Amino acid sequence: MTNALPPHQHDHDSPHHPAAHPVAKPTRSLSVLAWPAWRRVLAVLPLVLALWLAVGWANMGASPW
Repeated sequence: MTNALPPHQHDHDSPHHPAAHPVAKPTRSLSVLAWPAWRRVLAVLPLVLALWLAVGWANMGASPW
């Protein structure tokens, strides 16, 4: 027997196999478009309500014609 290494260690030492690359951590997407729909609605809802109240307040004394 000329080989002193067990058969399972041959594959790791062989130059024919590429080295294992470390797996990169997934980065958090900063885009609002990547958020789920319910989160986008919750993010925009306070602004929409504030604008709606501001328009209503501005039109309190306005006559329709």
